[in-house]
Amino acid sequence: GITRGPCRAEPWIAFLSSASTKAGVLYSNLLKVQLWNLGLTPPSLFDKSRMVVSGIGWPFASMFGTSSEEDLFQRNRLLQLRLAIEHAPEDEDNDEAEDASSTSSDSEEVEEAREDLDSVRAKVESMEAETKKELAIEVRHALSGDVLTSLRLKPNDRVSRLREKVLQETDHEFVVCHRFIFQSHVLPEIGTLEDLGFEDGECIYMARAPLRCLTASHDGYAQLWQLSGQVGDEPEEPRRLRLRGVPKAARISPCGKRLLTLTSDSGGSGQIWCAETLELLCHLRGGAASANFSSDGRLIAGVDADGIGRIWLSETGETIKDMLAPGTSCKWVPDDDDDLDDEISFCTFAPGGHLVVTGSGSNGQLWDFATAAPVRTLRGHASTVRAAEVSEDGSLVVTASADATARIWSTCTGECLQVLRGHSAPLTSCSFDPNQLLVLTASRDGTVKVWSLKDLPDIYTKHSTAMPGDCMYTLEADGGVVNSACFSPDGSSLLLAGASENTKLYGAECGEFKQSLEASHRDWVRNAKFSPDGLLVATASYDGSTSIWSANTGKCLRTLRGHCQAVVSIEVMAA
Repeated sequence: GITRGPCRAEPWIAFLSSASTKAGVLYSNLLKVQLWNLGLTPPSLFDKSRMVVSGIGWPFASMFGTSSEEDLFQRNRLLQLRLAIEHAPEDEDNDEAEDASSTSSDSEEVEEAREDLDSVRAKVESMEAETKKELAIEVRHALSGDVLTSLRLKPNDRVSRLREKVLQETDHEFVVCHRFIFQSHVLPEIGTLEDLGFEDGECIYMARAPLRCLTASHDGYAQLWQLSGQVGDEPEEPRRLRLRGVPKAARISPCGKRLLTLTSDSGGSGQIWCAETLELLCHLRGGAASANFSSDGRLIAGVDADGIGRIWLSETGETIKDMLAPGTSCKWVPDDDDDLDDEISFCTFAPGGHLVVTGSGSNGQLWDFATAAPVRTLRGHASTVRAAEVSEDGSLVVTASADATARIWSTCTGECLQVLRGHSAPLTSCSFDPNQLLVLTASRDGTVKVWSLKDLPDIYTKHSTAMPGDCMYTLEADGGVVNSACFSPDGSSLLLAGASENTKLYGAECGEFKQSLEASHRDWVRNAKFSPDGLLVATASYDGSTSIWSANTGKCLRTLRGHCQAVVSIEVMAA
């Protein structure tokens, strides 16, 4: 059944109930007339025994027809307005109402009652109209063309809602990556159906692709798993890479052709492998303390063993560009108060590959990739910059510092637009959500904070002072330790792993708790990632195991064993 929660229409109920007896009786009569006009013909208007909460009887059945409890719950706002009307004072004395309406002293009260009732009716009618604006969508199998299901969704529903509904209506117990094809294009992870051009009667095609899961462990091995099939199927045996030194990270290139492993050997070493044969292709020249692929997989950006920022060719491991720290480079013109560290602490590509962002001391730096020339220096932090990320459109960059603050910068001007204060310890990571509406920060104080970018100043204008950031909510990690925190590919959810065996899912917009992924690991979760479609979650634990979960149900779909020590890195990509 449906449990009725707090009614948002309580102010209307309170107002109606607090009216005088005469006005209350008039409301009752007027409500009868208005509900009759809406086509509702109950034997007794205020007979509450007619309303069966578990099934939602009159008057809701006549409005909605046969609907699932989920659909009824989604229309909760409309139910609440109906409840406001239903809870109006009862008509106990019609004669008294007639006398009240004929008395001149009550004319103002009567007119006010009519106006308020018209407002209530307008709200109900508006929301009724919204519930009727639905799109019929047919879902077919991409290979056979067979009809899998038919859905009804609203134009403003997100793509993630479409995915969830399809999996609810079909067999969703598959450990695969789901792709939805609309008008010969794969649907993106973000956007609404209306934005993507959906109309009533559209047809989409669903394809299932195998997944690759790459793990790296302190046992000295990286393992590549091929995941496909239904829940309960035995997973294929992983292919193993024996690494020199203690593994620190493992990456899959966006094109899926190459693997990158980073180890502690010789102060930091990077290796490139063929994803199909697991043949060692090359080493990154000069070593690598950290590294990541570019968006097309052709290049790798990172920091070598000597603290120099480098760009490598992923095919050969050759260095094509060097980026020196401001303290050692004649290209930089320092300010008097610059913290001139002689090493780069991180180096990563911006989306699109036109900019590279680095950190050195308390400053961030933006570089033009084509020329390897410095473009902007991001000055303002009081301590070491630990991490940075550029927004998807390349207009903003967020930096996280050991001074317990994060800052939002314009890549066009290098100006600081917002300072995000609220953490009580050094920050460890930061990221934009895919919609560029939110920023996530994680800190050693054991919390994750999510900030709104809604009131961000103009990025093309210089500002004398930076605005304070707007923290929307704070999440506390289990055990006071944040091991991993990230947004889902569509930006609707947030994944948080702390000092426990469990991983938690929250709504990204408001921070409401959604799921707890538990009862699989026996030790803390070290890392957690979404699958490319956001429907699965992969978690890596200190107990040496990796688990694959349904992001919708929280059910553990598969557990991957093979490592004998902590799994420190995990990547999930479509094969």
